[in-house]
Amino acid sequence: FCTRNQEAVMAEWTNLREEQKLRKLVAQGLSWQQIAKKMGRGYNSVRGKGRSLGLRGKATPATWQLVIPDEAKRVRIYHNATNGKGDFLVIGDWQIPCTDWNLVQEALNVAEKLGLKQLIIGGDFLELSALSPFKKYVPEKIGLADELECGYKVMGQLVEMFDTIYFLSDNHWTRLAKAIYEARGDVPSPQQLARILTDSKKVKILDFCWMTVNNHWRLTHPMQGRNIPLSLATTLSAKYQSHLVCFHGHHFRLGLDISGRFVICDAGGVFDPKKLAYTQLWDTSHYVTNQGFLAIKDDRLIPFWKHPNLAT
Repeated sequence: FCTRNQEAVMAEWTNLREEQKLRKLVAQGLSWQQIAKKMGRGYNSVRGKGRSLGLRGKATPATWQLVIPDEAKRVRIYHNATNGKGDFLVIGDWQIPCTDWNLVQEALNVAEKLGLKQLIIGGDFLELSALSPFKKYVPEKIGLADELECGYKVMGQLVEMFDTIYFLSDNHWTRLAKAIYEARGDVPSPQQLARILTDSKKVKILDFCWMTVNNHWRLTHPMQGRNIPLSLATTLSAKYQSHLVCFHGHHFRLGLDISGRFVICDAGGVFDPKKLAYTQLWDTSHYVTNQGFLAIKDDRLIPFWKHPNLAT
């Protein structure tokens, strides 16, 4: 015997009976600390012998159990974004009322020709210039109430044409949420904001800025933008291992990711650049914006460009 932790414990493992007892206690699911106490040995002695015999004891159980506050249990877990199935007309970055209405009509004609009864609005449906940082520099002829009324009237027509409309959250929606928060002190949900535009159950206003289509197309209105076309789409496609359609940047490009497996697309929009003050009033080094829209038919992406030297 020797003294460890002020207790007399056996120093060496001298017989087979001890080993058999050790194996039995491990099989019962006891921790090394519990076994050491039962065998009258030190913790390191029991654990070392157990490991030499290829045994694995359980971790020492906690002496107390954490109680999770009820308030913490109400915190939302952000998962299970929407997955749409079938064929779709896909239009992003409308910037209503700063919209190319002829291009919108062309997109609706395509939907009718291809028999597309579902629409994905890829964010920035409203411009909300009255709530933007540029309002103090640009006297607009149209106010916030007129912008919202314009969006309401357009949405009403879309509801008549399509069976289902998915509406991605975006940075311009956030302008409206921020303005309401500053006025009232609470943050409205996207669904509450949607009542400004429609109360139709055909319209699915999403909490997320992204959704999937047929489980392997990811359509997103991301927080960031990049000057280099397809740069952000390439990054996001690699991150999510998915075909990737990217709105927000006002590019229109189509390609494959670096692996050559996934289709990536900057999806343009139906905005009218000539109506966007921040792209027209100042000379900048920013890229020229590109218009366009998409269709997903039979799980294939069909691009519709608006460029004088490209046929669609």
